[in-house]
Amino acid sequence: MKKFLLLLLVPVLVLSSVLTAEKTGFTDLKTKLAVSCSVTGNNASFRFWPTDTMGLEFSTSPSIGNDYINFPLSAKMLLPIFEKGNFAINLAPAIAFAYIKNNAISSNFTFGFGAVLLLEMAIPMISENLSIESGIGAGFSVLSSTIVGFPSSTNLIFDIVTVSPLILRYYF
Repeated sequence: MKKFLLLLLVPVLVLSSVLTAEKTGFTDLKTKLAVSCSVTGNNASFRFWPTDTMGLEFSTSPSIGNDYINFPLSAKMLLPIFEKGNFAINLAPAIAFAYIKNNAISSNFTFGFGAVLLLEMAIPMISENLSIESGIGAGFSVLSSTIVGFPSSTNLIFDIVTVSPLILRYYF
């Protein structure tokens, strides 16, 4: 049911964006700070634009459970490729770190680089400060795993195509 509602919501948002294209734009939104959260997960981020030609975004999605800790951090530099009315495309080189402790005897540390092509659309029919975003990208990471009593292992992981989660962003 959630997927059906999301599929129904996207054309409505695109149509509203096209019909109200002259009322707002990303030039105005880039003067504001933004907070966002993932619609499909537990990701939260903070975005700001020091200049019109470069933005910065920092995000995390920590989770803690019984004998489980996951603490990822990432940073993206946003480079505008296309902006027209309520629609923007940004190239975002990124760097990410993650520490995962599965139980008392195993832990992982990941360090990665990548780039994402982010598609963002303002939603002025709901709020002048609201946008929705997703993207597609690629990257690689180094994973170091440690299990007590065994030698540590290091693996190189390539992500040829990754799809970013759906993000809801509010500019203030």
